[in-house]
Amino acid sequence: MNDSKRTAIIDKLIKMEGYLQELKEFRPVDFEKFLADKKTKYTIERLMQLIIELALDINNLVIKNEGGYPENDYFNSFIDLNELNVFDFDFAYKIAFNTKLWSRLLYKHEKIDNKKVYEIIDKTYSYYLEYIKNIYTYLG
Repeated sequence: MNDSKRTAIIDKLIKMEGYLQELKEFRPVDFEKFLADKKTKYTIERLMQLIIELALDINNLVIKNEGGYPENDYFNSFIDLNELNVFDFDFAYKIAFNTKLWSRLLYKHEKIDNKKVYEIIDKTYSYYLEYIKNIYTYLG
């Protein structure tokens, strides 16, 4: 991998780490507080969106580096990284399905299911911490 691609990936990982820290800080202690504070709710939704968008960018940089073609959707980009041995099978599918659920909640419905959004905050946090470790391992 050339230095500019490597630097681009590392820059995105650093941003992702910052967003994850903010996600952890903003996460309310319970669902009622999540619903009651709209600013926090919208901040959390936006942070999760930014984290997932960074992952797609990183995934596509890795895929292109390995000679593949970039993906248009989040789900397949994670599956491709499994096929490139960046992620193991279980993790690739776990994070891909979490991302697919997030996309459905945010983009496919007129009404967002707040309970499901709240329930995936912790999964998003832990999955993307693992994601960062896997990408750093890939970078060597």
